[in-house]
Amino acid sequence: MKCIVRKGHKEINVKKLFCKYKPDYGGYKQVLFERAWERFCSNSDYENIAIETEKYECKPLERIFCCSNELKNSSLNVEAVGGFFDYSDRSDAEREVWYLNFADKFLFGFYDSDMFGQDEIQTLEHPALAAVREWLDSKKYKGYEALTITDRQPTPFLVRNVPWWINVNTHDYPIYGWKFGDACRKENFSLLDQAVTVRQSDQLNNIIAMAAPACGKGIYTESQISEALSAAMAGFGGAVENSRRNGKRTVIHSGRWGAGAFGGNEELLLAVQIIAARIVGVDHLVLHAVNEECLENAMKLVAQIEETEIQKAINIVQHIHSKKYMWGLSDGN
Repeated sequence: MKCIVRKGHKEINVKKLFCKYKPDYGGYKQVLFERAWERFCSNSDYENIAIETEKYECKPLERIFCCSNELKNSSLNVEAVGGFFDYSDRSDAEREVWYLNFADKFLFGFYDSDMFGQDEIQTLEHPALAAVREWLDSKKYKGYEALTITDRQPTPFLVRNVPWWINVNTHDYPIYGWKFGDACRKENFSLLDQAVTVRQSDQLNNIIAMAAPACGKGIYTESQISEALSAAMAGFGGAVENSRRNGKRTVIHSGRWGAGAFGGNEELLLAVQIIAARIVGVDHLVLHAVNEECLENAMKLVAQIEETEIQKAINIVQHIHSKKYMWGLSDGN
């Protein structure tokens, strides 16, 4: 189902990216980056590997036709797993694996701050993402600005072939969110050196950077639900388009997208992701560290929608809106 539009495509050689647009993290993050840079900068493979970026937008939901049978007949497999991304699931001859970046409107915009939510962790683990931000900012490509929301419309970015240089362990060490900046200020380097380490070898990962609606209050409006569904369809749809181009199935790793710092409703946003994945043809959606009850209720909502007379994607939005989902509070990270 063609429900997305590609807004552009840019690529750059990995070696050139780092030589010309080396990120400037500042502080302890810069120390970590320099350690990784020293280990990997001489990798001869980078002469032949290109970082590929694409920007997508969803068509107006009023124009996207879908019906209950199409949702029911989707081959999507939804899997829930504990813990954050460990990037152990890798692309192979049959599957292309993508990992979500829980983005802000400004693509990788806070990589150089003391913030340490999912977005900032991922951009430290994958310094090429920070370099992509510097590259796009310097070039100022018209219509291809480093924004995941453009003119109030979600415009997710896909970034392919991103080297993974650094391991971040927030499970065993208290450095998630504001605690990272606190450790830096207290110069607790022994903790940081244990929690954040340079990998022995690199690995190329594929990233979907998309922003959820942020920091609303009260009951979700139809436009906020539309924004979430449009973002998920554009990001997931772009991944499907890429994978099918290579003759592969699509695997996407996601989780509590928009339900942390943005204060979104986890149940609603899980349902939106599942529905979007079904509409665009994702084969396997892996949801990390989600609330079991929220996921169970989200699946029930999806089942209800499948039993409803749906003709267009906007009808899904209207059905979800009728449930009067409430915004939560930011977790401060």
